[in-house]
Amino acid sequence: AARLLGRGPGRVFLDVVLPQIRPAVLAGTLLVFLYAVSDFGAVELMRYETLTRAIFLAFGSLDLSAALALSLNLGVLALLVVVLERIVSRGAPTRTTQRTLTGLAVPLGRWRGLATGAMSTFLGLALVAPLAVLVYWAVRGLVQDTVRASALTADLGDLVAPAWNTVQVSLIAAIVSVVVVLPIAWLTVRYRSRIGDVSNALVVSGFALPGLAIALALVFWALRVARIPSGSIGLLLFAYVVHFGAQALRAAEVAVASVPGRLDDAAKVLGAGPARRFVTVQLPLMTPGLLAGGGLVLLATMKELPATLLLAPAGFQTLATRTWQSTEDAFLADASIAALLLVALSGVLTWTLVVRRSDAL
Repeated sequence: AARLLGRGPGRVFLDVVLPQIRPAVLAGTLLVFLYAVSDFGAVELMRYETLTRAIFLAFGSLDLSAALALSLNLGVLALLVVVLERIVSRGAPTRTTQRTLTGLAVPLGRWRGLATGAMSTFLGLALVAPLAVLVYWAVRGLVQDTVRASALTADLGDLVAPAWNTVQVSLIAAIVSVVVVLPIAWLTVRYRSRIGDVSNALVVSGFALPGLAIALALVFWALRVARIPSGSIGLLLFAYVVHFGAQALRAAEVAVASVPGRLDDAAKVLGAGPARRFVTVQLPLMTPGLLAGGGLVLLATMKELPATLLLAPAGFQTLATRTWQSTEDAFLADASIAALLLVALSGVLTWTLVVRRSDAL
């Protein structure tokens, strides 16, 4: 319609397209910011000074007060950005759109080659190049016998325990997260109660807080208040659920909203009680969405590093911590093999729980 009224492609994008996609762009930008501001592994390996690296170094030198003070600054920064995003998104106009089977296709014409090259470059730098480097170091370590950083120093069988630990804690964290957020999603979607809204905000705030700050808070609580060892599977799983529960919440809300009310009413008329209606009618319809939400938590947990380093029991390793430790020790072949195994497990679980289930949502 805008083109028919005489506006060029640039004006159409600025005046028509951009206002409609602004909430989604802001939400995506917020996710990237929260992930980047709390990232530890990449900045630590590159020795780039950020708050997360300063917090970890302070904790490693047993300066718990400095670590907690820096964590407070990091948490406040993240929450301020979340509040700012909420304020900006609230002012965006609400539009009702009709979902169609096919989207609008715009012929690229002479720009087709440039667009294809740009996307190929992005995929190459983001996916192909890192995997190629990992494969190179892994193969080099397997075929050479010299005792160097590029040689394989560990037995491949030593990766079985970290791989099993990774799958185990990730699955448990995913299941617990879905169980915890499902009642909140139910209250938010079906009843629109203040309790549900407050609970929803608390879950989202847990994702806004950096995982390192959550882990340090749990360490302080365990040592100073509860007088229990800080390294335990229970505390580690609690940190996972607090930090990644928001990823399962949105999928749970969509799953709850996808259950037609008329089916519940029909089962109620036929004499089925609340528990039976939930098990036989509602839960089967919600299962694909709940599995997708649990899959997101599982994938995020598999590659989580700072909370695992601080809260895991002594001797408990995951593939992420094994990769980080091998890299810190300059054993590149060991780190590459562990990283490739982590990528393989992530790929299999992504296909099983997220990609394969996407059509059912």
